[in-house]
Amino acid sequence: KKLINNDSEKKWNNTYVSSFYSLKQQCSWNDANPDGSHVYALSHMPTHMLRAKRIKECCTLLRNEFFIRGRIYSMGFQEAVDQHVSDVEALYEEMLNATVQLDLDEPNDVMQHSYEKLVDAIKRGKKLHDLSNGVDFDESDHSSAAATTHENRRCTGLLAGTLFHRLAYSLAQKIIGHRPLVFTDPLKI
Repeated sequence: KKLINNDSEKKWNNTYVSSFYSLKQQCSWNDANPDGSHVYALSHMPTHMLRAKRIKECCTLLRNEFFIRGRIYSMGFQEAVDQHVSDVEALYEEMLNATVQLDLDEPNDVMQHSYEKLVDAIKRGKKLHDLSNGVDFDESDHSSAAATTHENRRCTGLLAGTLFHRLAYSLAQKIIGHRPLVFTDPLKI
């Protein structure tokens, strides 16, 4: 029974991913005004890809700067980074536990590259926050999403530091030993 359920789940998720891409191929991931299905996909597409065993596509998506920006625009920095880290960690585990040989980059490289793209987006948000004139537009980015003022695209220094810590902790947890780090209380030393 479990095998039937797993196969059904894989097929359902595969159908969702295929359907979304065929219906939304004209949409950009970082569209200024995404519809409800687009917002849902920004949040849940990597999970559907992993459940459909579309690992290679999930690797590509989680390293796509437009997808990362779309998540930030849609969810805000904190929620987008939390979701992205969760998805990258799930992909990392899926790649480590793959029962078949995958023709992909190493899991550590996928994680690092995805986080580098995320760091670039955080830095961009911090730069936009620091602009004193309140204009939310980066001249190097001519997408409709960048031209629209939106608070989700700005990142304070404190929030940027918190997000960088989240990424560093995730890297340390997965790449340095696959176990949670234990910090010693400095008052007990």
